[in-house]
Amino acid sequence: MKSDVYIFGLLLMELITKTKLDLSHPSVLNICKPDSFVHKCFEDVDDQTTFDITELTCRCMSLDPGERPTMKMVFVDLEKLRTRVKVWGKRKRNENESTID
Repeated sequence: MKSDVYIFGLLLMELITKTKLDLSHPSVLNICKPDSFVHKCFEDVDDQTTFDITELTCRCMSLDPGERPTMKMVFVDLEKLRTRVKVWGKRKRNENESTID
């Protein structure tokens, strides 16, 4: 259901911003621009992955239900991101180990 995708988008937004959203305040939807909100805990994540996560969040929170992805599409996008982050994390660990030696 598209409403489930919307709620999932809100949860992602809370996780990304590390903020409890006040849904009674309409400005919550105005901040959904992929490059406008990210908590500092994401500073170690590569820019493309950060952008893709926030872009997915914004698509899930689209005011037009027809523009929201299906949960299956969300799952596919998250799987791609998970794979990319795994590879990025291994590469980052290897870089850190090589600087220690």
